[in-house]
Amino acid sequence: MPMAPNAENRSIPALHLLHCWLPVAVGWSIAEVMHRSTGAAFSAWGMTLLLAGIGAAYTVDRLLDPPPLPRPFWLRRTLWIAAGLFVGISLCAAGKMPIHVQVSAILLGAISLAYPGLKRLPLAKTAAVALAWTWAGTTLPFAAAEPAHWWRLDVAAPLLLILAANGILCDLKDCDPDRRKGVPTLPLFLGARRTCLVVTAMLLVSVALSLAQHRPGLALTGAALALAAQFPTLLASEGVGPLIADAILILPGLLIYTGAV
Repeated sequence: MPMAPNAENRSIPALHLLHCWLPVAVGWSIAEVMHRSTGAAFSAWGMTLLLAGIGAAYTVDRLLDPPPLPRPFWLRRTLWIAAGLFVGISLCAAGKMPIHVQVSAILLGAISLAYPGLKRLPLAKTAAVALAWTWAGTTLPFAAAEPAHWWRLDVAAPLLLILAANGILCDLKDCDPDRRKGVPTLPLFLGARRTCLVVTAMLLVSVALSLAQHRPGLALTGAALALAAQFPTLLASEGVGPLIADAILILPGLLIYTGAV
């Protein structure tokens, strides 16, 4: 039975904050992966910068991209208050970090602001998001005197594949609006089924690389995301699909933090 507009307006906002702020947990997870890979010590201010920066980026993005239905007043107010807090905390934390971390934070912020333009280039936003998340997870949470060259790390290749695959799967829910706006995404070029086949192949490569590097947490994450890719209709649902994809990315951090891997 189709959902009545007033019911939809109540139920979707209930998940809206999760859509905004679940990526904060994803950032923590990637930081745990990088901590395990590099052995670098966490900085309290650095981790604050990473998490608050992610919260700021996603909250501001929601504010700049209004939904088809008007948001309730409480949700608009919550987003504006959260955006102010996240931005303020990010600026305060950045002031406590070494100069190379501050430069990285500025460049990462510029990449976030460029997302609307990158959408117009095939797969450009997907690549930019995967690179930005990997770069942020290597640089911002740590206070090392020298910047980490994340592209030299063995863990970079499987992590980039997982993050890119996640970004493509999240495009499934936006097929209709992207078609209307002329945004060239892989699901529009190939269709949902073929896109999921491409994503599955990417994730199987990530699993193989992770196993070869003795990284069971990343291997399980790639396998779980590959399993989710077999259900494109579920992933294309506005309310649940992106939450499933993002929740899977929290898995490696949880496994490392709990000592399971």
